[in-house]
Amino acid sequence: MRDLGVKVIKNTDEGMVVAGYTFIWGGKDLDGDYFTKETDLWEDRITEYPPVLYHHGQDSQIKKSVIGSVISKRIDDVGLWIEAQIDRASQYYDSIAEMVSTGLLGWSSGSGPHLANVATDGQILSWPWIESSLTPTPAEPRTIG
Repeated sequence: MRDLGVKVIKNTDEGMVVAGYTFIWGGKDLDGDYFTKETDLWEDRITEYPPVLYHHGQDSQIKKSVIGSVISKRIDDVGLWIEAQIDRASQYYDSIAEMVSTGLLGWSSGSGPHLANVATDGQILSWPWIESSLTPTPAEPRTIG
């Protein structure tokens, strides 16, 4: 089985580059939803390279701090693989780096719920991708490192 989880792929002077699948095609997540290659991510209408947050900005300490940004991506038969630069200048860098390195975080994508469209069977038809988050509780557990 292919490793789908978040991993550090490079350390740089600016921080670390982490990679993994932020979207995995097929297979229902913990909410009973699933993405396909046909899911409209609105990349042509919002941004091609979204910011990276920790836990969708819901952590009481880190809050909505941007900790990095997506720097590259590719679509394959498994899903949408991203690479993101996590900024060393972030005051939370050391904690995030430790959690990624020990396999405690997974990718999760954020959207505007009023713009998302999910079919009754859980297929996500439209998901305006506005951010990717490193989180200990992704809806898609296959993204955990």
